[in-house]
Amino acid sequence: SISVPNSYIDKLLTNSGCGINVPPNNPERLAQTIEQLANDKEKVKSMGEIGRQLYENRYKFNRAISEYEKLLFGT
Repeated sequence: SISVPNSYIDKLLTNSGCGINVPPNNPERLAQTIEQLANDKEKVKSMGEIGRQLYENRYKFNRAISEYEKLLFGT
């Protein structure tokens, strides 16, 4: 991801381990990150698995609850 440090996205990626954030306007760091990930397939696989688990546990359930609330309460 490319976002400012301490943003929601940065904190989500950093705290969960599902990705890497690079600050804007830092093309050298972005290139280094891409190169590192290209050479570390296990890390990429691990981040993907963590991301999928995060989605399943955190966002998929909350989205379903929100949809049920809309059906039941019209909110």
